[in-house]
This record gives sequence, structure tokens and C-alpha cells, in this order.
Amino acid sequence: MRSHGMSLSKVGALLGGVVGLGTIAGVMLGAVVGGHELTPAEQVDYFAHLAWLNPSAGWLAFNQNGIAGMLAAILRDAGVQTLFDNDVPLIAAV
Repeated sequence: MRSHGMSLSKVGALLGGVVGLGTIAGVMLGAVVGGHELTPAEQVDYFAHLAWLNPSAGWLAFNQNGIAGMLAAILRDAGVQTLFDNDVPLIAAV
């Protein structure tokens, strides 16, 4: 594990054995919308570990987080509230 990356215990805590959707959806998001506020290095470590377990899940989680982060950055407050009001934002993106 790189010294600037996420610790294995933190990766394990986020992956939680069977990854919960709420955990996956919050990797690239700030705490204000229910995210984990991971550093870019921690995000890379998280997705690398997830992709090692299941490549398709890692790729889809990365894409889902990317669009969620972009939407959180560009939507007005009401849109952010609507999108992130549930535990898991409903977003379709590739």
C-alpha cells in the first residue's frame, strides 16, 4: 500500500465485506451530501480494491461516483437536496 494512500483497515471498513450501495455512492462525495470526503489517493485505493474483488463493480462504482460528484457540483441546492435525499442517489451514467 502506498504511504499516501488509504490504510487497509479504512479500505476494509468502507468495503465492509459485502459493499453497501450507500458506501459506494459516497466515495467521491463531500460530507455535506452524505459522502466520505476521501482524498484522491484514497479514492484510487478504494476503487482499485473494489475492482480487484469484482472488475465490473469497480468500473461501475467509479462511473457512478464521478457523475454523482459532477451533479453535486453543478446542481442548485434544491437539485442536490432532491438527488441526495435518499441513502443512494438514483443516477444512470456510463
